[in-house]
Amino acid sequence: MTVKEISDYVNAYNTRENQRYKMNAVLVYKMGNLNAYAYHQPNKYPRIETAFPEIFDEEKDKAQDWKIMKARMIEYGNKFREKSLQNKRNNV
Repeated sequence: MTVKEISDYVNAYNTRENQRYKMNAVLVYKMGNLNAYAYHQPNKYPRIETAFPEIFDEEKDKAQDWKIMKARMIEYGNKFREKSLQNKRNNV
């Protein structure tokens, strides 16, 4: 390895470690905040999606809504029916 490669490797390692320390600091801060809610106002304790929006996307939870799933299944059924009818017409 050349001196430049070693220097780049060390710089990349330091950058990665700094990011890890920052992430740990954010998690510790949020945990302290959540502990304060749990102790002082347990009825206002936020859901995990609200506490960590970067990690848990609420859109994924909304996609599991039964009304949305029903609409998607109806749309899929209609498209499948149209395609099968079109195939029958082409084969006749």
